[in-house]
Amino acid sequence: MKKNIYISFIFLIFIFSSCSKVNNLISSTITADLDGTSVKFNDDAAATSTTVSGIHIITISGNQTGSSGASFINIEISSNDPISNGASYTDTSATHHASIEYTENGVDNIDADGITKVTILSVSSSSIQGTFGGSVSGTSTHSFANGAFNVKFE
Repeated sequence: MKKNIYISFIFLIFIFSSCSKVNNLISSTITADLDGTSVKFNDDAAATSTTVSGIHIITISGNQTGSSGASFINIEISSNDPISNGASYTDTSATHHASIEYTENGVDNIDADGITKVTILSVSSSSIQGTFGGSVSGTSTHSFANGAFNVKFE
């Protein structure tokens, strides 16, 4: 009888430790249609969170897959209130702000006023998921549509 309990206990430990390992294997993703073409920014995709002088800031970033780090995206959300599930952030709000920076082959393109929108679907202490869209301009203008991110915090 004791042997069966011991084997059951070992089996349960194995099952629960396997579940946490599977969760750790889930990779961070950032995808969007850029000027009508589907792109991924999955290389080194991650999020950071900080609070500066009462302003809550989350930055989501990733390198364009296959670009050798020369093309990347930064999505920044800042708010007077903690970033929360279901909230939307735009580049026209002073208290709930969002911006997109897209660097293409080393050339910065920053969000154009009044166009960027980021919606948070879920945020926890370990990850953030949401959608985004907008336009960026610099030496050229680019449009992001159907953007989605699911990234872990560093």
